Parts: sequence; C-alpha cells; structure tokens
Amino acid sequence: MRTAPQDAQRPALHPLSILRAETALSRFPIHNLTKRGPLTIHIHRTTVQGALDYHWEVPYNTRYGQPGPLAYKLDTLVINQRLDTLPRPLPRVLKLGSLRHVGTLLGLNASGRQQAHLKTAFHQNASAYIVAKLRYRGRDGTERRLEAGFTRYSVLFTGEPLPDGPPADAIYLVLSEPYWEVPNHAPVRPLDYTYLKALPPTAQRFYEIVSYKIFAALQRTPDLLAAF
Repeated sequence: MRTAPQDAQRPALHPLSILRAETALSRFPIHNLTKRGPLTIHIHRTTVQGALDYHWEVPYNTRYGQPGPLAYKLDTLVINQRLDTLPRPLPRVLKLGSLRHVGTLLGLNASGRQQAHLKTAFHQNASAYIVAKLRYRGRDGTERRLEAGFTRYSVLFTGEPLPDGPPADAIYLVLSEPYWEVPNHAPVRPLDYTYLKALPPTAQRFYEIVSYKIFAALQRTPDLLAAF
C-alpha cells in the first residue's frame, strides 16, 4: 500500500507577518494596562556593586491622562508597524493617515465617540514624558547611552501646519531627537504581527516581554516552522 509523500500530508503554512520592534526602549513600560486607576511608572535599578544600572520613569499629562490600552495598541500596532516599513535613518516627520484610517487599523468603528477616544490616545502618547538613564547595545555592537528627559513625538492632526510650512493632509508624527536616535541604532526583534494584533493589550504586553527571553527562537521562527 503506497502512502502519500510526507510533504503532501503537511498542512499548508500561512506566511508569517513579522513586525521588527526595537529592543532598547520597548522593554520598559509607558502605558497603564490595568483598570485600577493611575499607575506610578518609576523603575530604578542598581548593580550588586551599587552602581546605577538603569533609571526609567514616565510622568503623564493630567489634562489627557495616563496612556492606557488604546494608546498602547496605537503605539504597537500602528506606529511601530509604520516605523518597521521605513529605511534607516528614519525621517523626522512620519505620515500615518487619516483618523478614520488609523481607527480601521485598530478595529474601531467610525463613530464620533470612537474617533474622540483615538484622538485622546494620540495626545496621551505624545504627552507622556520619559526620564531615562540607560545603556543599550547598538546594531554595530557598540555600547550606546541614553540620558535624557523627552517625549517621543509630537502629533499633528489634519489642517495643522507641518514643520516645513504646509498644512497637514493627514495625521503626522514629528519624532523627537532622543527617540529618533534609538530605532535608528538599536537592534530589533521579530514579533508575529498577526498574532500580536489578535491579543488583548495585557496579553500583548506579556508576549512582547517574553520575546526578549526567546529572541533567538523568534528570529528563526520561519525556519523552525518550515522544518515541521
């Protein structure tokens, strides 16, 4: 009795949609994914010798509130995805599209209420002030330092003037200098974008954190899957 070739018995594998996220800043928290009210984000770690290993804190703007689950999804699924498609060095001004387009990417409906929430999420992300003192290894193997207080980007909505003069025809981000430097030089790790998008924010953040521990396996995911 003849059996079908082994390859014919294997289920078809869907191509992975890979998102390459930088590994320097994304390991630190910016967003509050709990439902227990404002959360203090302040991390200070020293070595066993007592020297500073890293410092990280994120005060938030009381007018717009602490960045929450929607702001987190906006950062990880829209902005990081856009950054991943661009060559390095990154442009200083980044076009995202209309508010309706960004909402569609996040699975939001086009109601005025949802768009108002999304606009607030943009303001929450743009106004989160990061105070950081840390070191990270660049893609070229050299040690780099980040010691600054900064916001990651400014947000310009349709009709507002761009840095070079004309009014914006969509939502744009203007990347700040300290933030712009990091994705230009930090190594990246692969994440399964389709899987990431299907997760709720807390599980998504857990997946991001675990990815640091299994970076080598994630980097070889397409080859590993092809072996089965």
